Amino acid sequence: MSDQTRQFSEKEQESAQPRKEEAVRSASPEQASRTPPAPTGFRFVVPTTATATGGDAGQGSDREANQSAAPVKAPQVVFGGVTESVDQDVGAADDDGAAETLGEEDASTADWKPLVQLDLVQIKSGEEDEDVVAKYRAKLYRFDKSMREWKERGTGEIKFLKHRVSGRIRLLMRRQQTLKICANHYLLPEMRLEENMGSDRSWVWTAVDYADEERDEAVLAIRFKDSETAKRFYDTFEELRKEMQSLLVSGKSATEQSRQGEQTAI
Repeated sequence: MSDQTRQFSEKEQESAQPRKEEAVRSASPEQASRTPPAPTGFRFVVPTTATATGGDAGQGSDREANQSAAPVKAPQVVFGGVTESVDQDVGAADDDGAAETLGEEDASTADWKPLVQLDLVQIKSGEEDEDVVAKYRAKLYRFDKSMREWKERGTGEIKFLKHRVSGRIRLLMRRQQTLKICANHYLLPEMRLEENMGSDRSWVWTAVDYADEERDEAVLAIRFKDSETAKRFYDTFEELRKEMQSLLVSGKSATEQSRQGEQTAI
């Protein structure tokens, strides 16, 4: 082959190489459009580099042109939607486990029976046959003769109780929390209320008291929150005391008449 022919062939090869590069570049947008879109969200992209390993200079330049024109595909790590779905799945699993646990507890069929069966006992207060005429809230004191001082008996309601059959009247007072009796005696005609150290809220009287289930000649004092309540207590006390006096007088006269009738019959 002559030198001119050889030079001509080399020029044709050189003119053909740009056409190859243009063809590759023109084809690259189509390949890019065919490439599926990458998933949305935060991601890391690992870049890759291509190196020529041997071959002639013309082939190496073609490979480099093809690699630079073609889209680079690299492994991708996507965060966001996947993480949320995983968290939701884990939360749902935890909820299911908790629901199963609660279901097992609710489904317990344990039968607990008391070791001792207690029967209901009706407690009598001793006031079943009496009516409450009046009641007042106050604080009661008792004079301790050995210590020569006043001692508090309790705070609660002091009541005037009237028996439905006999008509006898008594004073009864219980402590407000324990309901323990702190005053219990009949209202007698000889009883008198006296002011305690000139106070208009307190009264003192002497009675044969049975609060401790024993006969006790006690000196009692009672104190109210205001003078009006103390005055109403005094009026009730005096009214019922007179009623008891007339009741006892009529009872004595009836007893005397029955005795006289027996003597006449004899």
